[in-house]
Amino acid sequence: MVVSKQNKDSNSHHLQVITCVCGYEIFILPNVKIMSQAIEKHVLEHKNKGATDSEVDKIEFELIAQLFEKIADKNF
Repeated sequence: MVVSKQNKDSNSHHLQVITCVCGYEIFILPNVKIMSQAIEKHVLEHKNKGATDSEVDKIEFELIAQLFEKIADKNF
């Protein structure tokens, strides 16, 4: 199942996304396990490209924070 996509105009789709600092977007799905896997997979890509543990932790935290903000938003 594909849950992520390269950065494109977010208004071109009706699904909500969270966006990494690198511009990569991950669709928000109503399945916590799949969302967790998608975030972990993307964060691992940053680690494999040479990001430090601190940078990886910050990226993961920011993605999770975005997810919680979107879920808490009444327009979601």
